[in-house]
Amino acid sequence: MTITKEIATKDLLKLPVGDKLNNLMTIKVQEDLLAGQFSIMESKILAKTMVAPHYHEHQAQVVYVTSGELEVEVGGENGTRFTAPAGSYITLPRQIYHCFWNATNEVSTYIAITGGCGFEEYIDDINDGYLSPKPTQLGIKEAKDIHKIFFDVERIPGMLKKYGLKGLHGMPPGYKSENYSTFEDGEVQSKINLSFLFTKLIKICTSLTPKLL
Repeated sequence: MTITKEIATKDLLKLPVGDKLNNLMTIKVQEDLLAGQFSIMESKILAKTMVAPHYHEHQAQVVYVTSGELEVEVGGENGTRFTAPAGSYITLPRQIYHCFWNATNEVSTYIAITGGCGFEEYIDDINDGYLSPKPTQLGIKEAKDIHKIFFDVERIPGMLKKYGLKGLHGMPPGYKSENYSTFEDGEVQSKINLSFLFTKLIKICTSLTPKLL
């Protein structure tokens, strides 16, 4: 049996944007277009920043490093560590602590394929949270209770100090710590937020244009 359905080109074709990512973590293909089984995210991780130790209760991931390199830890503090250069595939099983960081002085980029539904909602909440006047709507507790993503926050200060890192990547906007500074609170994230907001405004104006005409 052949099923026909009209699908918008924008949902089927995602053109390259080069260095013009609107945010550090952007869902490129939504899970509802992939039978609800997985989503695809494009991301760039700034120099000397880290994806904090965490695990997903429901999702497994494959990370493909598109540029730069990442230092990776899988299995917690006593787990496996390795360097993943550009072109590498990294498997991150569900329910196992993992983290990775950019130890270089340049931006690294990667694509994350996440199996299991729900991850894109977490990314949407992060991006929307940083745009709110008081970015506290999503914290560590909400990440755990709502999205079933569990962070090992006790290890964060020590890891940042040990590996000479300056901030975090992909943390809930409500997360705060006095032990270190994160780029989410600084100038870089503010610029990214403004770019993300500007892009949203353009989309809204574009959608309204036909109605006004």
